[in-house]
Amino acid sequence: MRIVLEERDLWEVTSGEIKLEQLSIALDQSTFKRKARKALAIICLAMEDSQLPLVRSAKDAYDAWSRLEGHFEKKSLANKLFLRRRFFTAKMDEGDDVLTHINKMKTLAEQLDVVGAPVTEDDLVITLLGSLTDDAKAVLLQRKHQVLVITVVSLDIGLQNVQLASVKTQSVKDRSVQMLPRARTTRVIIFFSVGGNKCVPKSSCVWLVDSGATQHMTYSKEYMKNYKVMTPVDVHLANDGIVQAVGSGDIVMTMDTPCGMKKGVLTLVWHIPNLSRNLFSVGRFTKDVGPVTFERDGCFAEAKGLRWKIGAREGKGLFK
Repeated sequence: MRIVLEERDLWEVTSGEIKLEQLSIALDQSTFKRKARKALAIICLAMEDSQLPLVRSAKDAYDAWSRLEGHFEKKSLANKLFLRRRFFTAKMDEGDDVLTHINKMKTLAEQLDVVGAPVTEDDLVITLLGSLTDDAKAVLLQRKHQVLVITVVSLDIGLQNVQLASVKTQSVKDRSVQMLPRARTTRVIIFFSVGGNKCVPKSSCVWLVDSGATQHMTYSKEYMKNYKVMTPVDVHLANDGIVQAVGSGDIVMTMDTPCGMKKGVLTLVWHIPNLSRNLFSVGRFTKDVGPVTFERDGCFAEAKGLRWKIGAREGKGLFK
């Protein structure tokens, strides 16, 4: 509302920066009264019917604005505590839009500033990070090496790329999904195999573990179970290419764990015929099983208190 009033050159009379008694020339007083009436009309027209009693008896725009400020932006201790509690306990729900959540947190921070209880940028960044879902947080932290100093601006930029917190939810909404750009400095590629010894010579069972992929993806349905054709979904690659997922299914995998060789199932793997390689999604594995960490000597998975190596370094950024 303030921006609207400023754009129409009415904010000075609304905020009290200029008052009628300060003007001595009749023409200036007439202009002031005309602006005040116009500002009051704009304020009233922007309000809900249930709120109009708050300004019904207001003498002018300044009086109306002061009443609204006193009602909605009380600088009392109780209001400060109420807003601080809302700010520090806010949580993003699974499937929520990331940018909408950021704007919600910024709005709360601005409200605290208005009532005289501002939060520092560090508080805003730390609280915002803590309020994210595990999926959004995991993807953002995978990109942390790209950001030397985390600020609200860098969070805005980074979190715009976490729109895929729930691939399934977004694909239902707009049938379009975007793979996150992979950082050259943090990208780790790991060889991963499925299908047992019989597939060793075949490239179709070699999988690259990708920290940027949001869904398990394969260009071959050779080892797929429960295959289902799906409405084509556009997948935007990091190199700006676009390919389409045309089906999905489950793939049985074998993983060497501390308890010996264990079989598992990669569920809802997307079939993308034009994909150049099979991608094992760290984000999806983290959501379904447990976290994956990359270290100098290998890639490690964690689940149920156990930690095991998925791949060992083979050279040139590859693990096998």
